[in-house]
Amino acid sequence: TLMLFAATGFAAKKEKTLICHVGSEVGPGGEVYNPNCVPDEFYDCSADAGKVDLIAVSKNAKHLGNPAHYFVDSAGFEWEDYLPAEGAGDDPADFEDSNKDGIDDGCELEQTLSCPCWSNYSESDLVEIFNLSWAPNNWLGGCYIDPLGTTTIFSQRLNEGSLINMQTSSYPTIPLYRCTLEPIGIGNSTLSAAQSIECHSEMEAIAAQITWCND
Repeated sequence: TLMLFAATGFAAKKEKTLICHVGSEVGPGGEVYNPNCVPDEFYDCSADAGKVDLIAVSKNAKHLGNPAHYFVDSAGFEWEDYLPAEGAGDDPADFEDSNKDGIDDGCELEQTLSCPCWSNYSESDLVEIFNLSWAPNNWLGGCYIDPLGTTTIFSQRLNEGSLINMQTSSYPTIPLYRCTLEPIGIGNSTLSAAQSIECHSEMEAIAAQITWCND
């Protein structure tokens, strides 16, 4: 009887598949997932919107296309559950978020950028965000690429006042190096001289692919 019970239990075990699960819960003030969040009396850092976890689920679980697992960030970039790359999950480290960008390593489909202000995004992510943000007569946009000073890419909706601003500033004589990606990034971040060079390089690569930067 015991052997029969064990065999039946084994046969009934459901087959699992791996999914990159996207969090969609925002905080009371519209907060999204921030690995650097510090809880305080106003906010407990519980929001998981935009966080991507590699998880094992039943084959018949409803994940792909589930409207409850869907999140649109402030830049209009859409997040939803997706399948990881082939081979994901073979390494236990795939279930960890080693670079603290909110995405488990097994769900990183494209390498994210290194500049602290946009390290949650890949190059193609930011190109898509800026290309989608542009609409004639409704937006102002500008791309100012100066490797020795301030570099800016911005897009602003005139009738709503919303702004996507991506910028690095270099003042070698002070010295002061900063980057900004607002409202979708972490805001301002102080850089080292080496990071400033890398941030400028990443912005130049992004600007070269933004359609309205090159009109």
